[in-house]
Amino acid sequence: MDRLDDGRPILRLDDNRFAYVDVEDAHLLAVSARWDGDRVLLTLNDGSEEELDYASLRVGEGHALYCAVRKGRLVARITTAAYQVIAQRIGERDGQPVLEAAGASWTITPR
Repeated sequence: MDRLDDGRPILRLDDNRFAYVDVEDAHLLAVSARWDGDRVLLTLNDGSEEELDYASLRVGEGHALYCAVRKGRLVARITTAAYQVIAQRIGERDGQPVLEAAGASWTITPR
């Protein structure tokens, strides 16, 4: 999964070929998460792993959690299994959910 510079989502077949796709919710799913010290590593449904982009955390409809992946090019929805791991360090400050990770406090804002 990727996105063209104009924002249209594509499924990349190889370096030169791709197909346009419609995305209704999120480009990818974060199917699991694990803590490595104070950092969160996500496993995406394409098998790749990357560190959570903490500043991009957003809450959507139905309290679903989303984040940017692939250096901000795509959006991933965090599944229940991944959320349960991340939630171990989510608290509240001034009525807002806050994640304590990577040496900082990250406010989780509405999407």
